[in-house]
Amino acid sequence: MAFSPGAGGSRFALTLGSADVFSGALSQDTDLPPGSYRFTTVVRTQGGLEYARVRITGAGRESYVLDLNNPTQGWEELSLGRLRLASGHAAVSIEVRGRGGQSVSIDSLSLIRETV
Repeated sequence: MAFSPGAGGSRFALTLGSADVFSGALSQDTDLPPGSYRFTTVVRTQGGLEYARVRITGAGRESYVLDLNNPTQGWEELSLGRLRLASGHAAVSIEVRGRGGQSVSIDSLSLIRETV
């Protein structure tokens, strides 16, 4: 589901939720050079979901999780730094489960290589 407008005046944001019990995930695979990365996103939620998270997984099985389930006051930026991705591949997944009547909206995702 797309939410409009998104964070910071963007046209759309991704919203995951349902009036009924639900569980869902979506992911994107990307190729990137090995190194240290920072993941940043902008989130809006009332919280209270069973879980809402972003999981970044490298091909070497390294895995990092950013919790999205804390209530926000409007749109709030969240980030997770020093993600060591040793291989040239990563998957970014958004995973949500809730009892119904709850949702999380997410926008402006970025995975940027940090300078050492």
